[in-house]
Amino acid sequence: MTTMDAAYAAARQQLRRLLVGVCTVYALQVQEVAGVCCGEFWQPLAGWSDLPCYLAFGQNEPARTDSAADGSGVEARFQLFLPPAEPGLALPVGSRVRVEQWGQVYWLACSGQAACYPTHMEVMVRLLDERA
Repeated sequence: MTTMDAAYAAARQQLRRLLVGVCTVYALQVQEVAGVCCGEFWQPLAGWSDLPCYLAFGQNEPARTDSAADGSGVEARFQLFLPPAEPGLALPVGSRVRVEQWGQVYWLACSGQAACYPTHMEVMVRLLDERA
């Protein structure tokens, strides 16, 4: 093991302590019954279930100063941290993610390509609107 491999292994070990949530990634997949397409449904992706994760919360500053008083110009932003992916596995852009963290459940949409590092993955996500 090289010095760099040892440093990455130590960093991965430290990051695992921060991953306090659990997430499952869903993708839109075609459902067929007896060879007939029944439509597309959100299905969990193989290899992307019950992953440890950490959902970081942030906010963008208001675009205009007069909207800061009522909070209407403040936009929430989220960043999801995941363990490094297995070779050949990629988080699909546009997928949906269900995160359970600190007793709360969040439904998120992947808004871009995940940044992959030897120690972890980072992906910008946005909160999905609640539906009745």
